[in-house]
Amino acid sequence: MATFLHGFAQQLIFPLFMILCFYFTLTYFHHLKTGDDRDMKNTKWAAVVCLAFALVAPALYNVVTFMIMMR
Repeated sequence: MATFLHGFAQQLIFPLFMILCFYFTLTYFHHLKTGDDRDMKNTKWAAVVCLAFALVAPALYNVVTFMIMMR
């Protein structure tokens, strides 16, 4: 059961944050079109943070899992 939950968590993190990144990117383009500078800046940073977390979190998860298995 624990293995299933770990695999499920790993398979959920990447797609979820990629979807959030895509959403914030589209929202950024919407604010770019309307000319709202404050919201443009916020959504740009949100998209970058979501993309970074989507790429780094699974890698860290794999490293931690590897370290636990090799113990």
